[in-house]
Amino acid sequence: ADPLGSSSEGWSWTETQNDWDIVTNKALGVTNNLLNARAESDLSSADHYSQVDIINLGIGNDDVGRGVTARYSVSALTHYITFAYQQDDKIYLRKEVNGVITDIATAVSITISLPEAYKVECDGSAIKGYQAGVEKISATDTAITGNTRTGLWGWGAFSSDVDNFKAGD
Repeated sequence: ADPLGSSSEGWSWTETQNDWDIVTNKALGVTNNLLNARAESDLSSADHYSQVDIINLGIGNDDVGRGVTARYSVSALTHYITFAYQQDDKIYLRKEVNGVITDIATAVSITISLPEAYKVECDGSAIKGYQAGVEKISATDTAITGNTRTGLWGWGAFSSDVDNFKAGD
C-alpha cells in the first residue's frame, strides 16, 4: 500500500518526511533520504515508548538506518529517535527539533542480528534506547515535552523494512 496509511491493527499514519510503503506486510522506506512517519494516535502521557522490529537493514556498510520515535509533535518534525545504523554498526539516540537533528548521547557499538526489536523510551527527562530488550544508550534531555505521539524513522532505502510496531505508556 502507498501511502503508509492505516493498518489492520488500528494504526493510522502520516508520512511526514518522504515515502514509506507497505510491502509484503512490512513498512518499507522507499526514498533514499530521511524518512519519518507519525502514528496518528495520542498516548495518555508524554512518558511512553515506541518499538519496532527491524527486519532488514541493508548489507555490509550500506548507508542505512531504521528505528522509532517518541514524543512526536502533531505539527512539526520534533521527536526523540533511536535507531540502528548499518554503516558503522551502532545504535544512536537523537532528538529532532523543528527538523534539526542533534545527538543527545554518544553512539554505542552493537552487534546487529536481525530481525530484532529497537525501542525508544521517554520517562521525564530520561531518554533511553534499547536493542532486543536491552538498554544500550541513554541521556538526560528536556528539549521535548508534552508530545504524546510516536512513529517510525529511517535513513536511506536499500530495501530495509520494519514490522510489528507498538507503542504504549
